[in-house]
Parts: sequence; C-alpha cells; structure tokens
Amino acid sequence: IAALYNAIPCPCPVFQKVHRPIRFVFHGTLARNRGILELLEAFSLVHGDFELYLHGNYTDISEEDYSSYCDKLGIRQSVHLCGPFDY
Repeated sequence: IAALYNAIPCPCPVFQKVHRPIRFVFHGTLARNRGILELLEAFSLVHGDFELYLHGNYTDISEEDYSSYCDKLGIRQSVHLCGPFDY
C-alpha cells in the first residue's frame, strides 16, 4: 500500500493498471533547499521500471552537477533533466 500526497482528494476504489515506465514529475526550482538531491537518492533505491522528470530553473546546482550525481547513483538512464519551463 502506498500513499500519494498532492493527489486527488477522493479515493479511487477501482484498480487501474499503471503505464510502464511509471513516470514521476517534479516542477519547481532545482535547488539544494528543495530536496532534489535527497529525491535522487531515494529514487536510486527504487527497483523497477520508472522515470523521473525534473523541470525547473537551476539555481545553486548546475544541470551538469545533477547529471554527474545521477551517474554516481546509477540512475542516469531513468532521470530526465528538462530544464526551465514557461508558466
């Protein structure tokens, strides 16, 4: 059993099969104080078919630093650094 926060406020009693790979998306500032490095560490512990998409402005860490950290954690193929986006 898993909990999804910031999801729809009502329960869905019908099981629905998920798509593969499971896609997780983060939209926001890509900074140390946003917990992005911790998020990447958590995803390095996940086993299965998933992708993580990070959308946002880089502030105190560059895209290259995030990419290198993903390489170090062994999740580079599953993490997509999409950069800034227009609101």
